[in-house]
Amino acid sequence: MKNVKEAWRRVRAALRAERGFTLTELAVVIAIIGIMAAAAVPTYTGVRQNAYKAEAKNVISEIRSLVYSYRLENNAWPASLATVGFDGPTSNGTGCSSPSRFFYGISGTTNLTITATSCDWWDGGTGIDRTVSLTIGTNGQPTGNFVESGW
Repeated sequence: MKNVKEAWRRVRAALRAERGFTLTELAVVIAIIGIMAAAAVPTYTGVRQNAYKAEAKNVISEIRSLVYSYRLENNAWPASLATVGFDGPTSNGTGCSSPSRFFYGISGTTNLTITATSCDWWDGGTGIDRTVSLTIGTNGQPTGNFVESGW
């Protein structure tokens, strides 16, 4: 019994002597956290930009349906998005505010190009326009893939 008590006292004394972490251990943990954060931030930024591009592509696809329906009924492309009842932002000033990250426009006579351009409030007024566009033919089908620039 005496040996058990003595052993227990030694264990308690050893535990009391080793309180907390050393400065080196804390520095290593902070370095590991910094490395993990440095790896995560660019990944997060890339995922976020891909989500924004997907948002623009979805709206462009909706606009494509609207303008092609108009073309079938009128045998011409619409002059503006308002003509087809699009109620999203169509200029950088009016309506181009949070939560809208893009304003939308159309151009062309034979083939029609639908463009989403980043709003100034979102890109920080950097003068760098991030755009996503799609050109559609008279049959309503894309003539190519989505074109992305400024990303």
